[in-house]
Amino acid sequence: MENPAIACILAPMAIGIFALVILVNYLTVHSARDRVEGFLFEQGASDVVTSLAWFAGGRYSTAFDVRYTLHGQPRRNRCKVPFWGDGAIYWRDPL
Repeated sequence: MENPAIACILAPMAIGIFALVILVNYLTVHSARDRVEGFLFEQGASDVVTSLAWFAGGRYSTAFDVRYTLHGQPRRNRCKVPFWGDGAIYWRDPL
């Protein structure tokens, strides 16, 4: 850029926008994980462990690999939680 004053203004704006995107992504994944764990605890599950399934969620949802114990049996499943909509959790295999 020819004008250093413009660069001094645009650089902090770009860093701020980047930080905002990271924060929103973190909060979205964290709240989706809490919803999945809360749902499983309501169903009577214990020992719930969730991990983010990278690139499995698609553009508008987050996917998790979930391990839990239900009725004394250890289980594994994958679920998808959309960012928008009715708040449903879509499971790959039935609970």
